Amino acid sequence: MIGDYSHLINYYMNRLHYRDLIMLDDGTGTVYRAHQIQNRTLHTTHKTRFHAKSILSIWLNRLFGIDERYLYKVTLFTIYKELAQDTQLPIIYNRYRFLQNKTFTKPQRRTVYFLGSRIQEWFTDRTKFSEYLKSIVRYYQEQDIQFFYILHRKEEEGHIAEMAKQLEFEYVRFENIIEVELLQTDTLPMEIATFVSTGVTTLKTLYPNLIYTFFPLDISDLDPSFNLDERLFKVYEMFIQHDIRQAGIPPSVKTIAEKTKKSNKYLL
Repeated sequence: MIGDYSHLINYYMNRLHYRDLIMLDDGTGTVYRAHQIQNRTLHTTHKTRFHAKSILSIWLNRLFGIDERYLYKVTLFTIYKELAQDTQLPIIYNRYRFLQNKTFTKPQRRTVYFLGSRIQEWFTDRTKFSEYLKSIVRYYQEQDIQFFYILHRKEEEGHIAEMAKQLEFEYVRFENIIEVELLQTDTLPMEIATFVSTGVTTLKTLYPNLIYTFFPLDISDLDPSFNLDERLFKVYEMFIQHDIRQAGIPPSVKTIAEKTKKSNKYLL
C-alpha cells in the first residue's frame, strides 16, 4: 500500500515482488492522479531530477540501480467511488466504517470551519488570495457566523495570521486530520467550507447534516505555469457530484461554469 507517487516510491516498488499495489486516499491527489494514471500521463507531469534521457542520467541510473519507471497498474482505496466509472481503474470503496461507528449527533454552533489548502503560491499576485479570503470572511460575518480558518498541515501561517488580526477571525492548525478532530469535540460547526480541500466530501460522509460549500478559484488569477486547469476541473467536478454547493464567482473553465450554473446558486 502506497500514498502519492514519487520517484522514490517507484524505485522501491520496482525492486519489490508484490501481488497487489494499492494507492490510499490522498485528498485531491487521488482525484487528479487517478486520471493521470488512467491516461498514462503521470510521467509527463511528475518529473524527477534524472528524468531527462541524457547520457549522464542513464549512466547514473545504471550505476545506482535506479529504476524510475512509472507504475500504472494500481488499485485505488478511495471514498470517490465515481472514479471507477471515470477511469476504469479497480476500486476498493472506502466507506469510513470505523469513523462512522464513532460519530454521533452533537449540538452545532453558529460557526463555519474553512479548510485551508496550500494554494497561496498558485496566485500570480498574492493580494488576489487576500481578496478572495476577505470576501469570504465578510460574507460569513455579515450573517453573524463565526469564522474559523483551519490551516492545512503544510500551509504557511504568517499571511493567515496577519489577515486574522486584520479581519478579526480565528485560525488553528490541528494536530490530527479534521475528520479525527471533529470526533473529539463536544460541538460541531454548522458549516464546512473550502477552496479546494476534499475534506468537505469526507466530512459529509461522516456528518451529512452540516452545510458544505466550496468557493471556486478563477483560473485567470492563477499562475499558468502550475497547469491547474485540469486539476481544478476534476476537483470541482467531484464536488458537484457529491452535492457540495458552490459559492462565489464561477471559475473560468467553461465546462465547470456550465455544470455549476445548472445545479447551484451563487452566494456572493
